[in-house]
Amino acid sequence: MGLLTNLVRRFINSAYTAAGMGRRTKSWYAPGLSPNTALTADLSKLINRSRAAIRNDPWASSGIEKLVSNVIGRGITPKSLVDNDALREQLQNLFLQWSDESDADGLLSFTGQQSLITRSMFEGGECFVRFRPRRPEDGLTIPLQLQVLESEFVPISYNEALDNGHVIKAGIEFNKLGKRVAYYVHREHPAEFAFDSTQLVRIKAENVLHIFEALRPGQLRGQPLLTQVLVRL
Repeated sequence: MGLLTNLVRRFINSAYTAAGMGRRTKSWYAPGLSPNTALTADLSKLINRSRAAIRNDPWASSGIEKLVSNVIGRGITPKSLVDNDALREQLQNLFLQWSDESDADGLLSFTGQQSLITRSMFEGGECFVRFRPRRPEDGLTIPLQLQVLESEFVPISYNEALDNGHVIKAGIEFNKLGKRVAYYVHREHPAEFAFDSTQLVRIKAENVLHIFEALRPGQLRGQPLLTQVLVRL
């Protein structure tokens, strides 16, 4: 019986070369991990090394710059479908005025923010954009600005079961149906010298854009674009 079992195992192993236990594969470490267990355990280190590579490696820096330029180009340029010529021109001018005021930090135009968001997603794997409604007395053309936040603003290690049946995973709150209902955001970047880790703000999901590429079903956070080539770089 033992001999038969061994023969069956050898036959099954030989069906897929990558599943064999030969010289090239016997030391292959390939744990079975969920998308979030695999990513969140090492995400902080991957992000830090990705940022370091882009700061110091000219190939990494140039590649990211060219990719952002190709993805964004001239940015989103909406055109109104309103039939009334005067109203259409008014709407277009209104958008252009808002574009100059869209940045909550007061540095970039809307097109510049698109480039920054895309770069942040490639570099850190993800980017968060918070809608910041403003008061009419703030004097903006449209009482709304966008705040761009790096991945570190939403703590990866924050996990908690809430009394209302909701659950927080990797800084994101989900309801009983698994829908995202809120994000928990630091008031300032965790790497700042005067950082206060107790200052977390709950922001409704409808006021946050979480921009990342999901590579596996159920993935909660983004993976830096350079992950697979960091060692080679």
